[in-house]
Amino acid sequence: MGIQANAVRIERVDGMWTVFIVIDGETTQRTFESKEYAENFADGQRARLLMINDNARNKGSL
Repeated sequence: MGIQANAVRIERVDGMWTVFIVIDGETTQRTFESKEYAENFADGQRARLLMINDNARNKGSL
């Protein structure tokens, strides 16, 4: 699939919109009929990943 660690992407699969979420190299996915719903979900997951990355950076600086 070629996704880097901690990433979110949307792909059309079998007529559905699939959001792939990769955290620490582990991929999960969620499928939607609506592209708009998939994009909104993906935006929320991207925000969540930013918080995860910020927390990891803060732990490293203690």
